[in-house]
Amino acid sequence: MSTESSAPDPIAIFEKAAVAVHEIMACIRQDQSDAATPCAEWNVRDVMNHVIGGAEVLAGSLEGNMPEGVGGVSPVSSYSGEMDVARLAQAYADETARSLAGARQPGAMSATTPGGMMTVPQFLIAMAADHIVHGWDLARATGQDEALDAEVVEAAYAMMTSAEGSMFVDMGRQMGFVGPAIAVPDGANVQDKLVAHMGRQP
Repeated sequence: MSTESSAPDPIAIFEKAAVAVHEIMACIRQDQSDAATPCAEWNVRDVMNHVIGGAEVLAGSLEGNMPEGVGGVSPVSSYSGEMDVARLAQAYADETARSLAGARQPGAMSATTPGGMMTVPQFLIAMAADHIVHGWDLARATGQDEALDAEVVEAAYAMMTSAEGSMFVDMGRQMGFVGPAIAVPDGANVQDKLVAHMGRQP
């Protein structure tokens, strides 16, 4: 059973995920922007916009100023009209920096998200999980190294298989933007379990 001392630091986990995803984004070539990804119907630029939008929602929720029309289950962000993938990568870095600044404000980690569905620590890890899985999508789509940060993967898998995370994964399956879980062999590593749980073929 996890103890408070052994529980992952949500801010550190989100920061590690953001750094890893930004490194992948920064290596995407402009001619790969329309490439297909493991996310059905989303190309590389769509996935980039989805995680940027997620970071905008996270930052806004921490600042008490939720943005409208971005994030959620769509590939939409405030930068959706931007075609330059280098600028999208920078936008992601900027929005995740905003999120981290908000999370580090006094009292932020004792709050709940708008609607009270999750605590801020849970939401940070859930967003880290979403981002790191989409980072894997981008790495696969653009021929980059698919190995992910082990600590982030462990925390992400624990979140996505928890009661709170499972609720969102199940909702995603019902809405069609998360595929059915894929069986992996006994002894599969946690990264393969995570991406398979999220409907991707490791």
